[in-house]
Amino acid sequence: MGYLYRVEALGLAAASEAVVAASHRPPKDPVNAIVELPNNQWLVQVSPKDGWRPAYFGGLMAAVVVVAITIALLLFVALISRRKQQLLLHALVPRDLLPDLTSAQNLQEAMSMNAAKRQEVDTPAALLLAILSDLMVHQMPPLEDLVLIRSLLIGQRDIYAPLNVWSHIHEANLDVELLLDQAHSRWQFNVWELQDASQGHALSILGFYLIQRAGLITRFGLSPVSLARLLRRVEAGYMDNPYHSAVHAADVLQTMHVLIHAAQLHVHYLDPLGLLAAYFAAIIHDYAHPGLTGDFLIATSHPLALRYNDRSPLENHHCAAAFEILSRHPDLDITAPLGQADRAAFRKLVIELVLATDMKQHFAILTHFNTIHHLSSNKNFAAINSSSGGNMPKSAPGGRLANVQFELLAAEGGSGGGGTAGGAPVTSTNSITATINAAPAEAPRPLDDAERLLSLQVVLKVADLGHLAEELDVHKRWLSALEEEFFLQGDQERERGLPISPLFDRDKQGVSKSQVGFFEFVALPMAHALTSAFPGVQPMMDCLISNYRHWRRVDREAAAASPRNQPGTAAASTSTMMKAPTAGAASVSRDAEAAEGRESTAAAAAAAATSQNNGYRRQGSSGLAGMRALIAARRSCGPNTTPARKY
Repeated sequence: MGYLYRVEALGLAAASEAVVAASHRPPKDPVNAIVELPNNQWLVQVSPKDGWRPAYFGGLMAAVVVVAITIALLLFVALISRRKQQLLLHALVPRDLLPDLTSAQNLQEAMSMNAAKRQEVDTPAALLLAILSDLMVHQMPPLEDLVLIRSLLIGQRDIYAPLNVWSHIHEANLDVELLLDQAHSRWQFNVWELQDASQGHALSILGFYLIQRAGLITRFGLSPVSLARLLRRVEAGYMDNPYHSAVHAADVLQTMHVLIHAAQLHVHYLDPLGLLAAYFAAIIHDYAHPGLTGDFLIATSHPLALRYNDRSPLENHHCAAAFEILSRHPDLDITAPLGQADRAAFRKLVIELVLATDMKQHFAILTHFNTIHHLSSNKNFAAINSSSGGNMPKSAPGGRLANVQFELLAAEGGSGGGGTAGGAPVTSTNSITATINAAPAEAPRPLDDAERLLSLQVVLKVADLGHLAEELDVHKRWLSALEEEFFLQGDQERERGLPISPLFDRDKQGVSKSQVGFFEFVALPMAHALTSAFPGVQPMMDCLISNYRHWRRVDREAAAASPRNQPGTAAASTSTMMKAPTAGAASVSRDAEAAEGRESTAAAAAAAATSQNNGYRRQGSSGLAGMRALIAARRSCGPNTTPARKY
């Protein structure tokens, strides 16, 4: 090995020669030692010939560098893979659910889902859920599964259709696409079937389908992803109430869609922006409904009643909560592509439509609607009659009221519509396509912006009660749900020591026992007014008449089975026909009207209708008495006559 050295004289000897001895090369990084001798000092420096570091030191350092770079690359690849999983998870799962996935308990549940997914997968939707379960536990799903899902989505395949169609086609009892096509064109549509077929997403699926089919996504440059996520968010925001739920919103949306197109309001009454606002209003019209009436909120000083000063607390809450989603979540704001003016117009129309669903405004809106269209009909009739030489019959369109006579409603059948004992629909077809194609006249045009808005408000109000015109079994299912929701509020009223609202006491008769009073007091007058203004919606009126006749038969059978229930007594049923007022009832005062209500069975019917419509309050005598006078005049007519309207 050898050493390198150097000896220097530091004392007296340094005067003659400093370096006494040295190797041929000076030592590198030597060890120094000082030797003390008499009268002198010597410095000795020694180092190994090849240096202190071993020969393999350079290779070791190179190896360390290579290993460090390799580890860094592996970590980088792992981070990229994790980020890809996170991005895919964000795309598949709503953001408000992602924080919940970080807890150990939820991860354990996800692991159990991952084990369960080993079962046989036979639909793309099930395969997608299996991939999602892998992602939630930070595992990369099989590449072939991702490729299969990608190819199916690119090919626009139905993710609910079995991969092996022929082995499952006979087992499938519901088809989402078929149900959506029916929802687009049918008067009577069972939204519960769509709810089951879509696995609980009827509102979001139907909303996206109608908006997309109308071309509104392309027209306004909406983001399909944002729209889909918004609809899912709204759907999830509906509480699990028996009646005021997301399923009810889907039913109202479908009914409003059919009414708009059957009446041809989409031609002149609604531009594309208005149609989008109308759909959105139907979707959110009961958003975040607590399952309680507005009167209950006011009576209990609920925070919503305090916030909105007891004025339409529910309806204001529906609008505010829905628009808050758009404001707080820019990625869900479907109005972002719109200009400022269009956004303001969209918001204004949605609010006006939703606020009109408050039944405390019912008679004011209905009376205003009747008045405007009565004057418009007289004006149009005079002009058309003059141009035709004065020979136009009074029953022609644009003249007197549509040929729907209230005296036929109480009949067992006859020329008024052909209702059956089971309440089957009276229309010859359940599709609006024939109605639109058969319309002989030009699509209706609005008189002005005020009449346009009023008509749309009435359409939404009719759609809100659309279950009354559904097939009888569907109609009864909705009534049972409404009755249970009323009973739940009645239970709270009993617990709080409050007076139990009529029809809200589960120990007494509920709304599912009879609907005659509600049909006569609210549903039929409103549907009749809409049909008179827009004859294209006549098939819905026929369906209403059919179900009304069913409840009339139920009442007669109940009266026959209970002889003690005599007309005019205090024990009369809430569904007893209203007492006919005089022709001047429209001008009777509020006090006189209240006295009349106490002396007749109409008070019970009014109470039933009041409770069923979320506790509305009568808005003056003119609207209520006018409706009573209209019904009474209709009954007093002969079978082939049509009375003038009462306002």
